[in-house]
Amino acid sequence: MNLREGRMGMLEGISLAAISMCITSLFTLDPESTYSGGNATYITLPLAAFIALLLFCLITEVMKRNGYDNFSDMLDNCFGALGSNIVSIILLIGFSFSAYAPLMRFVQIMHGLFFAGVSYRQILLFMLPASVVLAWLGFEALGRTAKCYSVVILVVTAVSFIVSWNEIDSYRLYPLVGCSAERVVTMTISQTVSFLPALMGLLISSSGLNGRKTMRYVGVRSAVISALICFVVQLLLGMIYSYSDLSNLIAPLCRINHLRFGDTSYLRLDKLAQMIWMNGGVITGAFYIYSGASLFARSFKISDIRPVTAPITLLVTAMILMEFDGIFTKYEWLVDTWNNLGFVVFAVPILAVSLAALLKKRPKGKEKSIA
Repeated sequence: MNLREGRMGMLEGISLAAISMCITSLFTLDPESTYSGGNATYITLPLAAFIALLLFCLITEVMKRNGYDNFSDMLDNCFGALGSNIVSIILLIGFSFSAYAPLMRFVQIMHGLFFAGVSYRQILLFMLPASVVLAWLGFEALGRTAKCYSVVILVVTAVSFIVSWNEIDSYRLYPLVGCSAERVVTMTISQTVSFLPALMGLLISSSGLNGRKTMRYVGVRSAVISALICFVVQLLLGMIYSYSDLSNLIAPLCRINHLRFGDTSYLRLDKLAQMIWMNGGVITGAFYIYSGASLFARSFKISDIRPVTAPITLLVTAMILMEFDGIFTKYEWLVDTWNNLGFVVFAVPILAVSLAALLKKRPKGKEKSIA
């Protein structure tokens, strides 16, 4: 099968997964529901990363115990062809939503901040082909591209906060949490959807990371790095904006450069930062499109992954256009359901297949992988 996996090292895998988690968790949160009672994201996002990591470690431990090399083989052996196909379709929908979220958000950001006179479709026409090409080239190309951008994204983010340092005041964090313990728990669980798709993508393409052992190493470190970055960024954002301001700002990270240089041309840091972060969104969207296509191709025994990327891309495109045509506004419950319960799409298959693998005897003659 031509799954376009290739081979890449640990640094490439960590870069790809960490970028995807950070971009999703920092740019796609719904501001009104997230910050309505106070800023607790510097607590909930790291906790969400920890829960996602626990699920990831659970399934990798079961894979090690039963000798499975990747999630697809495990799924097929535990649930059979029909069950595997059904779960793959469900996860494909989840990956489509996960790709839609960052791509839609950056189209929205670029339109609102820089290209107000340009239609959403024209901006999408600029971004989407890049994601399609990366997904088409495959897992190794995604990892190596992410490695090139990871340091740049980190530096641009750090510089953005450094130049806005005078705006940071700790009093803006109050109330420190601003919501009940029940709300913190609810937000933490729902925000695991920012981390689970990337970890699931690693599970699907473990052979591209040179085996299960390396894949686990990559997943653990990328989740820890993402949790630390989310903690620092959300804490600093909470000291730059009050929670009432944050609740009215879409992707507040994109606004901090305007605080000081909004009316100047000082290094044009704002435009540079938006383009770098947008490229991170393109990589994230491509990774999720590839992961969904790879799982679908494996499950349905399709010999080449590239034709599968086309309908998935069309589905993601249709979802983005539905957002900007106001269709999702009429059916707001659908987006709210994804924001609140999207984690179920990834968490339930992980738990179900892990339980099934523990109850199912390993086929005779199947040797455990040393990877």
